Amino acid sequence: MQFQDFLKRLPRMVDPLTLAVEQGDALDPKPEEVPGYVPPTLTESSWPADATVVLVEAAGAVGKSAAAAAIARRLNWPLVRAEEAQVGSYSLSGLIQDATGFGSGYIADVGIGKSGIVIDSLDEAHFRAGTDNFLAFLDNVWKVSGANGFLNPRQPSVVLLSRSDTAELVRLAFLDANVSLAHIHLDFFDQAGAESFLEAYMAQRFQETKRPEYNLPLASPAPFQRLRDSRMKQIAGVLLRQTDVNVRKSWGAVRDFLGYTPVLIAMAEALAVSNPASEKSSLTAEDQSNLLREIINHISIREQRKFSEHLQPKLQAGLPAEVDGDVVAATMYGPAEQCARVMAFVSGDEIEMPLPVTLPGAVRPAYEQAVRTFLPDHPFVKAHRFASVVFGDYVTAMACRSMEIRASLATPPESQIESVGPFFARFLADERIGETLEVREALVEHIVASWTQEADLVRASDSHVVITLVGSEGALSCSREPLAGQDESAELEFSIMDVSGAFHVRRPLKRTTLLTDQGVILGESGKHFLVGPRVAVVASEMVLEAETLRVDTDRGSSQGVAFAVESITANTLSKVEAGPKDLHVFSSNPPARLRPYMRSMSVGQYEVPFQRYLDLRTILTCFRPSTKSGLSVLAAKLDGKIVKDNVNRARILEKLQSIGAIGRNGSWYNLDLATLGGLGFGLQDLKTGEPSDAVLRFLYMCDRG
Repeated sequence: MQFQDFLKRLPRMVDPLTLAVEQGDALDPKPEEVPGYVPPTLTESSWPADATVVLVEAAGAVGKSAAAAAIARRLNWPLVRAEEAQVGSYSLSGLIQDATGFGSGYIADVGIGKSGIVIDSLDEAHFRAGTDNFLAFLDNVWKVSGANGFLNPRQPSVVLLSRSDTAELVRLAFLDANVSLAHIHLDFFDQAGAESFLEAYMAQRFQETKRPEYNLPLASPAPFQRLRDSRMKQIAGVLLRQTDVNVRKSWGAVRDFLGYTPVLIAMAEALAVSNPASEKSSLTAEDQSNLLREIINHISIREQRKFSEHLQPKLQAGLPAEVDGDVVAATMYGPAEQCARVMAFVSGDEIEMPLPVTLPGAVRPAYEQAVRTFLPDHPFVKAHRFASVVFGDYVTAMACRSMEIRASLATPPESQIESVGPFFARFLADERIGETLEVREALVEHIVASWTQEADLVRASDSHVVITLVGSEGALSCSREPLAGQDESAELEFSIMDVSGAFHVRRPLKRTTLLTDQGVILGESGKHFLVGPRVAVVASEMVLEAETLRVDTDRGSSQGVAFAVESITANTLSKVEAGPKDLHVFSSNPPARLRPYMRSMSVGQYEVPFQRYLDLRTILTCFRPSTKSGLSVLAAKLDGKIVKDNVNRARILEKLQSIGAIGRNGSWYNLDLATLGGLGFGLQDLKTGEPSDAVLRFLYMCDRG
């Protein structure tokens, strides 16, 4: 239903209401419409012929208040801001009579459908007044509307606006009272509406600031539209986990994010640039995460303000006289608390410790009751699930990395993760520039899954992950080569704690090197396990719990899978799906299903351990193209994190330096590809599952000195 069609189904007053007594913000006879207001699309759920009240339901921050003002303005109806009014028995009729005087015929005209009234913020009114007073208020609403007073159909005269949770209470209250109610959903913007909103917002910001970048849609429409469309396409790709998205055809699937007002506001700010033609055609993954983080922070702060501004006075008034202290709004329902509560709400977990910790205990019950009322309508959630993969990645990452949130939850957040999206790894590493974040072993496979998804979305085939677990310590490195048009490579670093000694991988594993002196468990009983391409596992022991092992390779290449393990157990393995060159198993006595894939590496009579090949590969693949000359890596990283106290890696690095393939330049190491090629191999030779003869000869030289 279009907005104009909705308005035609309601009576328009000839003139705005004249007040005898002003009622402050509670009753506005002439509300102002938001400048450049873009009408939403409405979806009709039900509209009984005898309905005198229309309930407009919407998610948080979709634009209910803007819609309420627009409805009231265009129909010449007054607007009641329910959060500012005293909500209870006869409160609506009392407010109207106080404002218009007892001689006014306005309330009677509402009762027969000649005039009307818009009532906004029912959710906040419910939040402030409590359920009993709110239900009494609804009883007064349908009486004012003239409900059940006429047998013949007439136009509704009251419009209510509310978030979903309170809207459900309204619907049930009308049903229990046997009063008809029209029910409408205020939708997220369609694509045309979203584009119009961006332009309207920027026009308004231009009027306020006179900054020329906000005038971009008018001054340079074609470059602006190209930049806007590229940003929308890239974010849609993230949401849908696809590399090439037709935004127009896929709008229905991304509408609840790209059509969401706070998202569009943050996007408009990002589009306000001085020269759109000079902007990168696509955002880097880091740029995307920064934009999405800005959107999420905006929503969190808005929710905090909405919650605290209305609850703080009530809690302050409820403090006993003997309590020395104040209820501080800024400490209530902050972003960290919201993440903790949303995580618990979605996972079904419990809040273990009181939040916020500074809240006086005397008002704690009232605060918790208010949260229970407010939380189900949080923009991050929808029907006890995350509203989008972006919100899910952000909340989950925050819960995993924040000690405050972890301490507040009864169950470790990593144990509650069912799946992650392409931004989880970056959100987890957020604000750790120059630092290495410490993560629990249970998070490692989720980080790998997230990094792999991100690489797939940006079509980065050179992405790779290295997991090292030695003794009680571990390290995780996620890296990839720079994409076209970018100078710097992408990289995330983590250290691993709580090393169990038996690293369990349940999700598909690709483009990963796993090195451990302990055990590895692959797959789950009765399920298939997908591994590859470009996977190498070196471990003392491996347990294959999967029923089927399926090996994948990059199309047209031989970049398969290699297992170098002293002992392999595969009691439930019934099938291996791999070509003869796709899987290489380096083990003295593998299970029968894996014996066709046994391999060995030798130079003459000398057998080269597969670990040496991975040591060489780890050293050489850490070099990245950058603004420095050629391929380079920080010496502190190569010496302190990669080589460290590994004798074999130190020997390989020394040999590469002695022949001039690696040189030291201040705080950087540089790689000379020409000299490396003189040995008979290059970097591409190190991306296969089996080393070439030239690589083996070099490793033999290193071991023999």
